[in-house]
Amino acid sequence: MFSFAANMYTAMYMRLINQRNRTLERQAFYHMNIGYQKALSFMNDDGSFSLSRSGYLYWGKEKVPLPPSKTENQKQFSLPRLPYKYDSSNIETTAYALMVYNARKEILLENIVKWLNAQRLTDGGWASTQVPRKQ
Repeated sequence: MFSFAANMYTAMYMRLINQRNRTLERQAFYHMNIGYQKALSFMNDDGSFSLSRSGYLYWGKEKVPLPPSKTENQKQFSLPRLPYKYDSSNIETTAYALMVYNARKEILLENIVKWLNAQRLTDGGWASTQVPRKQ
């Protein structure tokens, strides 16, 4: 969306200082249209936008691999998730975002909860930013 804003502000500035250039304006609007069409490709059925086309909203910095699966006798089986680096700050930040969205009665709660549940460890908890105290 940065290029969209840059093109728009450039076109507005050129108009403001009375130095309109039809060729540059046409090119700027062409690029804004392409950016807008790309943004629309991420729109969900309910009008919200996702960061990926998979349906999950991704809140982290690193790509999270999908759990492996295999097919036997035409039935799909999920295998245990392969180990990867759990980034506890992503989980913590997403949990805070969920609290804010819940307090504001936002519509994205289901996708956030799905993502958080996908990040659970084998013991049912999540990666922690806190170091447990020795007792």
